[in-house]
Amino acid sequence: MFLMALACNPTASPDDSASGRAGNVLTERQPLQAAARTRQFGEDCTRAGRSECQTGLCLHYRPGSHEGYVCSDFCSDASECPSRWQCVTLVPGSPERVCTPPSDWAPSAVTKRGKGAARPRPTELPQSLPGNPRGDEPSP
Repeated sequence: MFLMALACNPTASPDDSASGRAGNVLTERQPLQAAARTRQFGEDCTRAGRSECQTGLCLHYRPGSHEGYVCSDFCSDASECPSRWQCVTLVPGSPERVCTPPSDWAPSAVTKRGKGAARPRPTELPQSLPGNPRGDEPSP
């Protein structure tokens, strides 16, 4: 009976704050700042976000917050993205679209197809979009 009551009352005790335990705190992920943009399109950018991507764009494409970040680029249709990647809109009604990898993508350098490499970039992206480009620095 005692165990059941304890399990039904998961509140923190006064001793938790005195001992320095913070409890369950959810914070925004803050990547490190890369010294140079060395990651190619398709490579992992988990450590330093868009600051390490040559394209300046790092997407989050997996559900876990500490994995599934990949360097990507803007596109106008799927023919500009690598095989199996899709060209999707970031925000409904927005003209900006980006190449997104399949959910089983193992980050590695890949060549972008079509004319997209010469596309001009939008002047400003939202600073933070869940599941989309990382807002860890102003857009180039």
